[in-house]
Amino acid sequence: MKRGQCGTPAPLALRSVGGTEKVEFSPPPTMNCRLAASLSEWVDKVLQPAAQEALGTRIKRIIGASSYSCRNIYNNPKLSLSEHATGNAIDIAGFVTADGRTITVAKAWGPTERDIVAAKRKAVEKLLAEKARAKSKSGEPAATTPTPSIEAAGKKAEAKQKGRVEKVDFKQGDRNKEADKTAAEASVDLKPAATKEAAFLKRLHGGSCSVFATVLGPEANEAHRDHFHLDMKVRRSSSGVCH
Repeated sequence: MKRGQCGTPAPLALRSVGGTEKVEFSPPPTMNCRLAASLSEWVDKVLQPAAQEALGTRIKRIIGASSYSCRNIYNNPKLSLSEHATGNAIDIAGFVTADGRTITVAKAWGPTERDIVAAKRKAVEKLLAEKARAKSKSGEPAATTPTPSIEAAGKKAEAKQKGRVEKVDFKQGDRNKEADKTAAEASVDLKPAATKEAAFLKRLHGGSCSVFATVLGPEANEAHRDHFHLDMKVRRSSSGVCH
């Protein structure tokens, strides 16, 4: 399989892995042998244990989102060739359990850190606006400085939404006591999902980092909100990427 820089020797379509209790892939993803071997290990050591512990059942089918694709990362011509372009990556959108449940990353993961930060910022801004209006009526000067902690978290979330996984350092600066108090007073109902399905996905995401060189999920950025990206990228450093 060859197209310019894309392709891989001896590509295969992975229909299933496992012995007597096979896990099917729908549709069969195209990949290299190294990734197929890693997926087999992952199913036995990570996927099925996570399903048994969180859901009380096993996974019988994996719903794919993407596998081999001749393209750059995020389809951006300025970025390097994607691991998908060499059959070294797979995107997984969901799972079907042996008892008939369909669990998708998009629906079951729940609110991300970005969602919660955005909701908190909105609540703080609303509360500050209400305080400003109240002080304006009373003739006092209004403080409108948002909390540095909320601003920093918001900037980090915005960086993720651009589709790039990156570490960003934000300086807190001088805190405004009144703004900090406002942030403490602001409350939001949005919280991480506490369902069994969410617990399964998060356990699976964390465990996957012990098998694959790259694991990206909903917390990484908006581009991965609805699927897990798994690949076996070779890096100079021994540490992988797990977001």
